[in-house]
Amino acid sequence: MVKNKFSICVQAVIRVFDSFSYMPVRNGYIKILCDNNSKIISKDEGFFVIIGNEIPKRIRIKSTIYENIDVDILNPNPHIPINIWIQPKKGYNLVSNIKWITIFTKPYDKVYAFQYKKEPNIRLLENSKQNDEFLKIYQERKLNLDGATMLLYSNNDIDSFELINIKYVDGDNCILYEPLKKEHKKIKTGVYKIMCAKADEFGKCDIAISKDNENIDYIILNSYGEKIDEITI
Repeated sequence: MVKNKFSICVQAVIRVFDSFSYMPVRNGYIKILCDNNSKIISKDEGFFVIIGNEIPKRIRIKSTIYENIDVDILNPNPHIPINIWIQPKKGYNLVSNIKWITIFTKPYDKVYAFQYKKEPNIRLLENSKQNDEFLKIYQERKLNLDGATMLLYSNNDIDSFELINIKYVDGDNCILYEPLKKEHKKIKTGVYKIMCAKADEFGKCDIAISKDNENIDYIILNSYGEKIDEITI
């Protein structure tokens, strides 16, 4: 069917997740804007449908408690959701166990924090090799991981850090956007939740971490997966 100015259809489906809680974002806390005249319809929590007669090239997510972000829309499939993860900013008050720390790094660099002495919720079921594009995983508690950035790490190897971008999870198959850069042994290796924030023009970065108890150990990584600090809160 040839589209005309009267043909209105679904152009994209968006799912937005809270990177601190790993839960869908409550729709009332964000606003989504398109670079054209497409209409945004909110469905379930964190679930949005873009309707119009042309595909938007970019959307903007604005919020008072999350970082504002711009997302390019590339060849969307209206049957496959686009998963977007957004970071809290100071003023975020949806949970009680949040604490903010300040890290200094290169200007505009991304910084990641993870609780490395905590037992991971997700473990490897098989060894993985360099250039593998998937992982076999076991989750003790099922989380939505589609589109998430997480960390592969082994307590047996302090240099085993590797940031991974998850495309989707199907059963125990975790499909990745990019091939692995390293090999990882299943023994003692976990997939860890991480928090992310971006430094300002002076290299200052405020990043949220989870603080449930005293003396929690965190490792801070840069955007290359290199350790830049180790702290105890």
